[in-house]
Amino acid sequence: MGHRLPDHKGKCKNLHGHNYQISITIEGEIQPDGMILDFAYLKAYLSEVLRPMDHAMVLWDQDPWVRVLTTDYPPGVDAPHATLVYLLPTHPSAENLAAHLFNRMNEKLNQHMALQHLKAHLVKVRVQETEDSYAECSA
Repeated sequence: MGHRLPDHKGKCKNLHGHNYQISITIEGEIQPDGMILDFAYLKAYLSEVLRPMDHAMVLWDQDPWVRVLTTDYPPGVDAPHATLVYLLPTHPSAENLAAHLFNRMNEKLNQHMALQHLKAHLVKVRVQETEDSYAECSA
């Protein structure tokens, strides 16, 4: 996933990318099958939420680069900057990504919990940007 922080005073103002690691924490009642929630559901919901961002540039919707990266070209003309762009209403910092992912996962999990009559909830989403840098968003 690529991004940039347009108001950053250092090199993060440039387009660059990360191999983010995302961690999800839930808590709730342990069901008779020994689980709070089958991890397969967590993985599926997280994949669904992340799919539009995979191999995309995640940008603030007011970033001038949005126009450059999403310019339409006439048929038959190769777009020199043809790039998948995912827009956020905030700067795409690790902190804002964690909050965005928390909100999206919370919606998915709340629907699932209601349908399955489970008593559990999302506690935290962690976005690990580098080995020693991460941001968390919690309820």
